Amino acid sequence: FKSIDGGNSWTNTSDLPGASAVRALLEIKDGKIIAGAYAGNGKFFSTTDGGTSWNLLATIPALGNGIFCLFQAKDSSLYAGGWGVPFKSTDGGNNWTPLSNFPFPPNEARSINSITQISDGNLYATGWIHGHGGYVFKSTNSGGTWDTTGRIMAGPVHAVRVYDLLEDSDGTIFIGFQTGPDSVVFYSKDKGATWKNTGPLRGANEVLCFLKSSDGFIYAGTTPNGDVFKKLRLRGDANSDGKVTISDVVFIVNYLFKGGPAPNHLSIGDVNCDALVNVSDVVYLVNYL
Repeated sequence: FKSIDGGNSWTNTSDLPGASAVRALLEIKDGKIIAGAYAGNGKFFSTTDGGTSWNLLATIPALGNGIFCLFQAKDSSLYAGGWGVPFKSTDGGNNWTPLSNFPFPPNEARSINSITQISDGNLYATGWIHGHGGYVFKSTNSGGTWDTTGRIMAGPVHAVRVYDLLEDSDGTIFIGFQTGPDSVVFYSKDKGATWKNTGPLRGANEVLCFLKSSDGFIYAGTTPNGDVFKKLRLRGDANSDGKVTISDVVFIVNYLFKGGPAPNHLSIGDVNCDALVNVSDVVYLVNYL
């Protein structure tokens, strides 16, 4: 379906031949839209005319149970994940190569639910391995090799499936997963070497997807109540370490007077809420501390 009025109304595009489910859509750099579909096998369709027509790009029997995610990296390579190993294309989706060097245990069912690239250029993939739980994988060489950054633990329980991963503007990585109800989001400040619990999202059993909006806020879509959560910023935490301390005073002073970096979002440094970041915020924060 397609909307041209900001989502108020939707119209069906032309049919994707034989498709019964479309779980992944991606607009790539040349303007082409690619759909990952289940149509007896895993199939990729593309449109260059806004959905007036769809053309079959490729068929991958190994993704026959569905294509869950599509992603285009900075070097224009495409990645697709579903049941089994992920696939990579370097020619716009016409031909795909399995990334068979993934560190999966042999003879176990597994899936890749998301693939993304963070600001340092490294690729991350999230998913599930039957009998082992939720995992996050990392590649530092454009998908050539992958390492396991962590088998995600939520208390004594392994996360069942890691659905999505997102990087915040300060480099913090968030993952959303299925365990619930006390733990559904973890974060890492060291590129996945260690993971920590953010605390519960009240009433949520899973985080299925993240979105970072243009104003820098992070949203999480959850089950079982269909709630969407929004991550709030801690005013005064100018250095984004999760606390408000004298270090934040120093951070703002360095930003204002010594050419240091700005807070990740200026509202974090605007502790007196006057829509400015200036010496008044330094005084306010010192008085508070």
